[in-house]
Amino acid sequence: MLYAEARSKARRGEDGAYIPLTEQDPSAWDLERIAEAEALLMGAVRLGRVGPFQLEAAIQSAHVNARRSGVPDDAAVSLLYQTLVQLTPTLGVRVAHAVALAKTEGPARGLELLDAIESTAPDDYQPYWSARAHLLERLGRLDDARQAYERAAGLAEDAGVRRWLLARQRALGKSDIV
Repeated sequence: MLYAEARSKARRGEDGAYIPLTEQDPSAWDLERIAEAEALLMGAVRLGRVGPFQLEAAIQSAHVNARRSGVPDDAAVSLLYQTLVQLTPTLGVRVAHAVALAKTEGPARGLELLDAIESTAPDDYQPYWSARAHLLERLGRLDDARQAYERAAGLAEDAGVRRWLLARQRALGKSDIV
């Protein structure tokens, strides 16, 4: 939670627009909170037991270090998510794992993992549709991506996130479907 809290001011533009982690300015982060989070994570590591909260913190640490250094470690993040899925296969963790794996094995593999989520739970889960839209866009399936962005935007409870998703959809241009 400290990692997320440390980045909270960088998550919004002056107009309240949503800024995804990959576009955030690390100089706007609270470095004291990040240092506190890192110290707590290292303390947990020294205990020699792996648990879901420790894995989630390690994932956040990897994201923070990637933005600060400019050198992402997608393989490490993917491996951390794979381990987290084994411990707690929640919908959110499975969606995040699909996105992480798409960075190392390609968007088709990420989409395959999203498609493997068996249930109707993703029907109303905005991050699922956002991830799906992103992966479809990367695969060049623009009409499908537009539809997924629209669905994600319709499910977004946050107005800034909704505007960001609709902007992503508009950036794809007009549909080829007549």
